[in-house]
Amino acid sequence: MASISERENKDGTITYRVSIRKKGSSLEKSFYTKEDAELYSYYKERLIDNMSNFEVPIKDMVRMEEIIEMKKKSILDSDRRTKNSYDVNLSRFNEFFGKDKFLCNISYDDWVKFAKHLSDLTVYRGAKTEIGARKMSINTLRKVLAEFSSAFSHAISLGINI
Repeated sequence: MASISERENKDGTITYRVSIRKKGSSLEKSFYTKEDAELYSYYKERLIDNMSNFEVPIKDMVRMEEIIEMKKKSILDSDRRTKNSYDVNLSRFNEFFGKDKFLCNISYDDWVKFAKHLSDLTVYRGAKTEIGARKMSINTLRKVLAEFSSAFSHAISLGINI
């Protein structure tokens, strides 16, 4: 429920204070006109009431590990290199985001930060020696992100809403 209270400031101006208290949330904000306060309270109350419509259902909360495992099951057993590549990329993902992070909690900005993190990683050509150490190339970064995209596409084809 929203309440609007009229307040007089020290300089004599009148402001309108909106207080919205709903189960699980509370907001307070001041306005110089009563109309602005009424509009704000009207739309914010509706928004708070409808926030439950935007929540991700528990059945749709999946982690990257589950998505990658489903993708690896679809890959032939003879293609070990591809499976190993998915495992390496999953470990990079888990190092950055953590193992228990749900995909619904990862934003576009998080993916951009992850891509920048990957581009700064040292990768090795051949054995892990100083001679073979280099920064990840753009093509390798594209391949890593393409594998994640492929895993997402496979999960969506199985009926998982991501």
